Amino acid sequence: MVPNFRPDSKQNLHPAVKIFVLTALSTLVPGCFRQSAPDRIPSAETLDACLAASGDLQFAHLSAENGRLKAFPEALAGCPALWKLGLRGQTALVPLPAAIGSLRGLRWLDLSEIGLDDLPAELGSLPLRRLYLSDNKFERLPAAVAALHDLDYLNLDRNRLASLPPEVGGWAQLRWLRLNGNRLTTLPAEAANWKALQRLYLRENDFEAVPEAVTALPALEQLDLGRNPRLATVPASIGSLAALTRLDLDYTAVTALPEAIGNLRALKTLVLVGCPLAPGELARIRALVPADCSVEY
Repeated sequence: MVPNFRPDSKQNLHPAVKIFVLTALSTLVPGCFRQSAPDRIPSAETLDACLAASGDLQFAHLSAENGRLKAFPEALAGCPALWKLGLRGQTALVPLPAAIGSLRGLRWLDLSEIGLDDLPAELGSLPLRRLYLSDNKFERLPAAVAALHDLDYLNLDRNRLASLPPEVGGWAQLRWLRLNGNRLTTLPAEAANWKALQRLYLRENDFEAVPEAVTALPALEQLDLGRNPRLATVPASIGSLAALTRLDLDYTAVTALPEAIGNLRALKTLVLVGCPLAPGELARIRALVPADCSVEY
């Protein structure tokens, strides 16, 4: 069974870290200790080790730091238990071949720092829950990514995206989305369908306004719009984000916040560092937000 994915869990450790799990006990005898040693999930960091493990292999960490690949290791298709694959920095894999679609059990995939500008359609048929695509060259979102409706976590930091297609409305299970360091000016209306989204990072883009769809996300807890230098206004609809605990607006052109900021009763951190706030505005904001909210300016 694939372990439950939580963005803040130990499963987020660096791919080089070995992950261990304990086998479930059918019964426990009061006063007694476990009789057997914990089982280690079969993992490998080289292609030879992957192939040696074959049918039992669950994790394959083939990042560039563990050796450079010359081609996509199609032999991994012979590892039916494989659900986690890291290929970070393997620049020789461009373009990524359709063979990636043969890894039918894959739930976790890291394709960061490879230099990709597109992905094969076959990737869109995988049951991926977590996908890392940061530090690539995507100017448009690959259709295969928009088709991944089971995603829980998606990292698209530091690409060249200027827009997202309406098909992203299908990311109904998504809880964590990173889009820092792109060229976005807005989000499609369909983003309002991200009802499970808890964390949204939009730093260092080109937003002039808070995307309307963002204010329709009932589960949103963290919203980062910092370092969007042309962002000058925050709409009153921001007050509808009842679950919001952190709002970052640092180094934007925001000079004032709406009265509705006072509706954010769960807010714990408001970051306004580098904002050209009008005289007296900071005091007004402090009076509006909850008493235990930290206002950074």
